[in-house]
Amino acid sequence: MNSPYRGLTLISKILKGVGLIGLFLGVISLVVAPLALANTDAFLIQLGLTQIVPGTGLLIGLLTGVLLFFIGAGLGMLLFAVGECFNILVAIETNTHATVELLQNNSTNAK
Repeated sequence: MNSPYRGLTLISKILKGVGLIGLFLGVISLVVAPLALANTDAFLIQLGLTQIVPGTGLLIGLLTGVLLFFIGAGLGMLLFAVGECFNILVAIETNTHATVELLQNNSTNAK
């Protein structure tokens, strides 16, 4: 399709790509954050929390992973939706332009 709105189409594709990357990173963080933060018990002891239950670092990692997943998924879906809005605006203009041309042709043929 040879659209006169190549810039909007490009912006739409970029937003949709960034949205998919954000969604992908959100899913990856759901797995990586608990693994990376599973051994943070020593860090919590250095902060002065001497009475911690073993596995507290894993719980913190799980909560961080879930939080990052929701943030990544939310932002990813939002960016993808904004990209689709650009596509819808271009489609509305294309359809409106075609309708105006059709109505102008019908009015000149009727005369």
